[in-house]
Amino acid sequence: MKLLRSRGVPPDMPQSSTVFVAACACGRVAFEARGEPITSVACYCASCRTAALQIEAMPKGQSGMGTDGGTLSLLYRKDRVRCVRGSELLIEHKLSPAASTRRVVSACCHCSLTARLGRWFPHVPLRSFAADALPIVPRSCLFTKHALDLAPIAHSAPRHGGVPLHLLFALGVASLEQVAQNASAPGV
Repeated sequence: MKLLRSRGVPPDMPQSSTVFVAACACGRVAFEARGEPITSVACYCASCRTAALQIEAMPKGQSGMGTDGGTLSLLYRKDRVRCVRGSELLIEHKLSPAASTRRVVSACCHCSLTARLGRWFPHVPLRSFAADALPIVPRSCLFTKHALDLAPIAHSAPRHGGVPLHLLFALGVASLEQVAQNASAPGV
């Protein structure tokens, strides 16, 4: 694992009355997301499950994986999420040195708060472990073909063997919105 460096707060981060705060269990690390999430998901892919088991094996580790093997997350545009507290406590967790997905874990209490899914993904998953955090209710269950057993999936949301077309479309729209916003920003 390596310590992640903060890139600072983007000065053009959109202001919105809807703010989601994702904090680690001890509260020393927090992320803030502005605006509505693109969607909410439970991911059953082998990568999420393997990483979750590794993170949960750490002292006090919490991954966001439920008892049914799905990892719950809210998906936000990258430009709407920032670390507001404890950036010096962020560490990266990769399944292998060549893996493009980097889970972002708090070093203080080993909570998997978000991930960087590679350069081309326009979104980041986000979850909170604060005592007062509301539960995430997924709108879609992804990669259910990798679920250990389809019968015990705890969510009534539609189940998909991979990423459904409507979600790919929503992510594409979010990416185009981000490009348009960046193009219309002063000095660009």
